[in-house]
Amino acid sequence: MSQSKRDSKKALLFSLVMPGLGQVYNGEVSKGISLFLIFAFSIPGFSWLALNGPNFSLWILVLLGVLFALGVYVLSCTDAFKRAKAIGEGYQLGPYNKSYVYLSMLFFGYFFVLSQLVTYTKTNLVELYHVPSTSMRPGLEKGDFFFVDKDVNAPGCKRKIKRGDIATFVYPNDRTTIYVKRIIGLPGDKIEMSGTDVKINGQSITQGDSSTSKDHLVVREKAESGETYEVYWKPASQGSQLSLTVPDGQVFVLGDNRDDAYDSRKFGTLPLTDINGIAKQVWFSLADAGLRIGKWVDAN
Repeated sequence: MSQSKRDSKKALLFSLVMPGLGQVYNGEVSKGISLFLIFAFSIPGFSWLALNGPNFSLWILVLLGVLFALGVYVLSCTDAFKRAKAIGEGYQLGPYNKSYVYLSMLFFGYFFVLSQLVTYTKTNLVELYHVPSTSMRPGLEKGDFFFVDKDVNAPGCKRKIKRGDIATFVYPNDRTTIYVKRIIGLPGDKIEMSGTDVKINGQSITQGDSSTSKDHLVVREKAESGETYEVYWKPASQGSQLSLTVPDGQVFVLGDNRDDAYDSRKFGTLPLTDINGIAKQVWFSLADAGLRIGKWVDAN
């Protein structure tokens, strides 16, 4: 085998491109693979812990996962740089010290490991969404970045969809767009709206008297879980007049800001299969409503 001193700048560059690749360049294959796998599994691992831990810890554990992955990335880069400097002229080039081997590992690592784990996390564990409108005030404010629990509404998931859930779904008139609204009716439910009162199967979900806050009429409603949440109407609003039975395999959704929401009153019921997650917690917010970090979403 030939001998070659390692270039510390190359080692650093390799690790910047992919954690662990700099270690492979330095001949520390096991360390490189270990660092790469720890980096790759940190986000889905912490995301799983977040969803299965106490409610308040969701945003904290996801943040820790991001910081942990960043720490592994920095460690990989600094270690590769320092180790390359320490390696002298006597370094024995191995069969893996070839350009095509580095390219193969890079391709495999990104397309068959990292991309698959990212897709799995976003599809089955947790995903971050942004609120672009005021249609879900006051539960979700315009500018909120919120976490969505994706472990719902499919065989083997931990919970089914419930009335009162704030759900994300594929917009039926444009399947490239994700909407967020509150689920009011499930398959077979009879929905009646008269003014600001909403009835499900003949039972009103409106709780007590309404109140006025700033420029809104505030009405409290009750979810299937027993928790209550607030919805907004304009002070002079006549509400809505509606009566329908939700078809099989469909759900009926409403925005919490009832006079400023585009929902099932406009585009109709939507397939239950298009529900892809349940809003859980605001991570942080750029909303005018002020600082919102770790706010738990109502009615979960």
